[in-house]
Amino acid sequence: MNRTTGRRRWSVVSALLVAGVLVSGCTESPDAAAVVDGSKISRSTLEQSVTAAGEVLAGSGNTLSRDQVLTVLIQGEIAEHVAQQQGITITDADRDAELSEQALSVPAARDFVYDVADTSIMTKRLGEQQFAKLIAGSDVVVNPRYGSWQPGQSVTVIAGNGSLSQVLQQTP
Repeated sequence: MNRTTGRRRWSVVSALLVAGVLVSGCTESPDAAAVVDGSKISRSTLEQSVTAAGEVLAGSGNTLSRDQVLTVLIQGEIAEHVAQQQGITITDADRDAELSEQALSVPAARDFVYDVADTSIMTKRLGEQQFAKLIAGSDVVVNPRYGSWQPGQSVTVIAGNGSLSQVLQQTP
């Protein structure tokens, strides 16, 4: 085997290893949209929440993109973890007080709008800057199909294009 053939094989092997890390390392399970501090947000939960958000916002002229909905789910999960860690109890009555009648009128959207409420409650209790630091410091891994998260910097999902092949093409 000559050096050129060996380099090509090594390049192919390297590309496959990088692809494997990107795909398998993106989440703990293939059906996860994101993993937050070890808690999985499933792809089905994301899709149900996208539909629910659409129902809540119907007629308002507003919409939420998939990455915005995933951001709400991630921040809600972090709010729940932080509340537990700090001994803060958030009741359904607390959540209901944060939400509009329109948000509460869609039963299928309950979990989604409660994530919105949890984030709002924790932001008010801890302060915006402190809660943003806790979000940025959380262990969040987003399935590249849905976007990305910049550890230590981001508090929102950075929209992707939904294509894993695009992610692989951008990898050096």
